[in-house]
Amino acid sequence: MANEVKANYESGADLYFFLFNQAGQVWSGSAFVDFSTGSWDSFLLELPEVDIGSGFYFADFPTAITTAGRYWIVIFERLLSASSSSSSSSSDTDGAGPADERIAESFVSWDGSREVEFTLAASTGNYGDGTVGAALSRIGTGNLTIVSIVAASGTVTLVKGDDYTVSQGRALTWTTAAAATWPVLTDATILFRISGNTLLAAGEVVNATGANKSVRVELRCGQTIGLTPGSYSYDLRAILDGSSASSSSSDDCVDGAETVTLARGTLVVLADAS
Repeated sequence: MANEVKANYESGADLYFFLFNQAGQVWSGSAFVDFSTGSWDSFLLELPEVDIGSGFYFADFPTAITTAGRYWIVIFERLLSASSSSSSSSSDTDGAGPADERIAESFVSWDGSREVEFTLAASTGNYGDGTVGAALSRIGTGNLTIVSIVAASGTVTLVKGDDYTVSQGRALTWTTAAAATWPVLTDATILFRISGNTLLAAGEVVNATGANKSVRVELRCGQTIGLTPGSYSYDLRAILDGSSASSSSSDDCVDGAETVTLARGTLVVLADAS
């Protein structure tokens, strides 16, 4: 196995990454340590572009890691002459990390010697034509790459020019597991905003009450094609009794309505293959 660490980004970038275990310790090259024990520059791992102009960056997961687990990867683009400008040595009391731009994060499930892959098992039994079972049986065995558009951390990952619709099961969806986390969303207007008003989109309420309140946002190619690959901040807002709010308005306040932020996070836009 190789190339377990992957990124799709604009060509010619200078990328590197940090690798963390579930205890929050960073890989030093020989062991997982607390990041306060040294400079961030000593912990970074290079993520080279495999072919200039391709926009694809690959690196091997360290084979010296023999403990099975799920490992967190945080990828940065080097913007300064040296990432050590943001050292996490003892003088870096807030542990803020590099001043470079964080562009993506992902996880690798590792069994101690190789990446754990998800596979489709061979189908058993007979299924009638037109059934889901028949469709799945035609797929056979193979490897699946699982992509979560809205990760548990709140990070949203999009591909420039893609559609994200309910009909394809790709709408951006946020759900809360506790009734008190969000207010009652009956008749609420949902707005999804990317930093700098790069994109404004209207969403909809799927479940307005109870413990499992849920909202979703659909984005079409015409909205995502204009996004420049990179990392942005986003927020998801509910305008309660906000009939005058719309996806074409960038106003922070709506007269006669209450505004509640339901979610905030990082939006990562990946380049397409063109």
